[in-house]
Amino acid sequence: MNIVYSFIFWFSLVLMVVLINPNLKINRIKINEATAKEWRIGLALMIYLIIVCLLPMDLSPSYNGHHKTQRQQYEQQAEAFAAGHLYLDLEVDPKLEAMENPYDRWGRDEVGANFEYDTAYYKGHYYMYFGVTPVVLVYLPYLLITGHSLLGFRGTQIIVTVLIFAMCLLFKKLADIFFKEMKFGSYIMLCATMSIISVWYAVGAPSLYTVPNVMGICVELFSFFFYLKAVYDDCSENKSIVYAVLGGLFGALAFGCRPTIAFANFFAIPLVVTYFRRRGFSIKLLLKLLFVAIPYAVCGGLIMAYNYLRFENPFEFGQSYQLTTEDQSQYMSMLSRLNLKEEIHGIVHYFVISSRDINLLELGAFVSFPILLFIVFAIFNSKTFGEIKEDKMIASVVTLILINIFIAAMDTLWSPYFWPRYRMDIYWLVGVLAFIAIGYCFRVYENSKALTVVIAVLCDISIAMCFLMCIYPFDHNFTFDFNLTVMDVVKSLVTFGMVQ
Repeated sequence: MNIVYSFIFWFSLVLMVVLINPNLKINRIKINEATAKEWRIGLALMIYLIIVCLLPMDLSPSYNGHHKTQRQQYEQQAEAFAAGHLYLDLEVDPKLEAMENPYDRWGRDEVGANFEYDTAYYKGHYYMYFGVTPVVLVYLPYLLITGHSLLGFRGTQIIVTVLIFAMCLLFKKLADIFFKEMKFGSYIMLCATMSIISVWYAVGAPSLYTVPNVMGICVELFSFFFYLKAVYDDCSENKSIVYAVLGGLFGALAFGCRPTIAFANFFAIPLVVTYFRRRGFSIKLLLKLLFVAIPYAVCGGLIMAYNYLRFENPFEFGQSYQLTTEDQSQYMSMLSRLNLKEEIHGIVHYFVISSRDINLLELGAFVSFPILLFIVFAIFNSKTFGEIKEDKMIASVVTLILINIFIAAMDTLWSPYFWPRYRMDIYWLVGVLAFIAIGYCFRVYENSKALTVVIAVLCDISIAMCFLMCIYPFDHNFTFDFNLTVMDVVKSLVTFGMVQ
């Protein structure tokens, strides 16, 4: 490993240990007591976190542009849009075009047809079936402004940078509204930890597979932020509607990323109830609030038009026509595939552990990241639950829990495999829920040094787990491509490359 990575490894390790100290000033002051100096320290730590997350994305030749594979579809789709068409500019093998069922893996092998893996193929053209929002917001603007295509992993780096900022922004808004007792150091640690939990998979494998995930998470974080501003800011009625519309716009954009992440929009339901409770219900206000539906209608209409122009079906994203290991064109309707046993297994897999294949990447959220266990503690602790009840936040907390379970169930229903990257759909949302739980713990145990220490230790363990999973060989990350083991990487980092 490069000496730079060894320095980052040791500096991060020392930093994580130092931040456990409850007597540090940032661990003694509340978030609303932080001065400009403390905020500069926090900003420096977040910039360092961004650097730590972005640098490893350049390590794998499968993603950094050295190997030209199907993993470059986002820049190809941007080039297609710039050229004025929706299909990818990829040559179709006549053998594939002549097949009665080109989606049959074994049939393709039998006739020796060459094909572009993990694309959607329909009527003589290849299409990208992954979410189009990143193309519109990142890849196409870059191409039009610079005249050069943006490599897939570079787009991931840009989105992850904004995502970390959005996570910090949302947590600051939650703390301002509900958790002024939270220690500033714990706020910084939680921002860092929940960000890393949300993006570790993309750090290791910054491919087209993770682009829609990180973009979906990013826009949903902004959606939550603006919805909270609409509901809780002391501002004029019209200004609150503007904030709500912005929340709706970002929430609507998530449907063009990864639909399962977009289910987080259900969080708006209890917020609407709170909004009317705080401002008072009136027909006039209700009519104003209907403006929030406009971005959903516009984005939904554009997505359906995009689908229809490609596949002659407004509800077909391209999943039925993908060229992968499974012939999904023969899949039955979702409801006919519903299997209660599989759904339960999928949910357990997402949150606890897989019963089929036990390895580091098959551990569920609560096993991998112990900081999330505060959710369980806050719910079953009578004091913290009492505070949640007093704030009339039970509906919001229950909604977040149900959204997580629903996303896990839908991922299980929609996909024939339990790929670890699918769990990115819920990591960020469980992280938001954990932040809320910890915030209520601070309200109950306001001056507890033990709480600050426990949070820091569990954050450190969770970050360490993210690091180990990131260097575990998977999905053509650098350890996979260079045939390295976890111990190979750790030994190289610890010894500054002296032991390979």
